[in-house]
Amino acid sequence: MNDLMNVADEGNFLLDFSSKRNSFCTFTPTTQEEKIDFYNQVNTPQKRLKEMINMEINLKHVYAETIMFIDQETGEGTPGVRMVFIDDKGVSYQAASKGVYSCTQKLFQIFGMPSEWKKPVKIRPKEISKGPNSNVLVFEIVK
Repeated sequence: MNDLMNVADEGNFLLDFSSKRNSFCTFTPTTQEEKIDFYNQVNTPQKRLKEMINMEINLKHVYAETIMFIDQETGEGTPGVRMVFIDDKGVSYQAASKGVYSCTQKLFQIFGMPSEWKKPVKIRPKEISKGPNSNVLVFEIVK
């Protein structure tokens, strides 16, 4: 599955560092205009995926990069993955969630890579309760 893989490291999900890459993308811009648009989509996404709970997104491309979450109290870092979803209209949505990462892996395993899709896959973000003070962001596929 290209450079995106599920590596369990004390419960954290990471990209494959053995490839010397710390990002993954399902789209390769070729023209200067595409490169500028793509850079802006992943660098400054228009929305957070969490803002789209129970709304449909026509997913066309995915970008992922490794990040470090810094605990404000201890200063310790925990590795994670920042995901950016790009819809069929060029709107980008950001999430840094293990749940979204896990859903994306399953999406690619079942539906293949976006370059193989005949049309965008319709997803609907959801929040699932994992306890009294804990929720996880995920998404479902819409028929």
